Amino acid sequence: MRASRIDKIPGFSRNVAMKDRIELVADILMGAAYTDNHLHGDEKTVIKGLLESLISEESLPPKLVARIEAFSPKSFDLESAAEAFADDSNEQKRALLQLVVAVNDADQEYDLDEDQYLRKVAFAIGLDREHFQDLVLDIQEESDLESDLEEIRFTE
Repeated sequence: MRASRIDKIPGFSRNVAMKDRIELVADILMGAAYTDNHLHGDEKTVIKGLLESLISEESLPPKLVARIEAFSPKSFDLESAAEAFADDSNEQKRALLQLVVAVNDADQEYDLDEDQYLRKVAFAIGLDREHFQDLVLDIQEESDLESDLEEIRFTE
């Protein structure tokens, strides 16, 4: 089997059980790929690689490939897909978010829509902010930034 993309995700736990819900994982990841309203070729390749790693196979079953190819962002219901992960442990929920981050990173552009989608997934699966804070952007208002800089200048 080729090198696993999952092994390249910092802190990813291989002990998560998602194989039984691989179709929903695929949907959530495809939702991530479409957050900027278009799909880059690299994103689909990354998604397939992540899913292959999750199911420990060199290639995806034809039914799953067909599901990925037929994915429609307009008909995708994140809330419905997320219900299947609501009872997972925080570790499992975070692992799902880490997969979303890997898809977001695939196009080498990180925008606010991708960050917003990551937050939506986190809240939809019931993960408290403290468990994913390090995965999202923290934007400071210019007024906050100025006071922070002043504090740093005068404390050194």
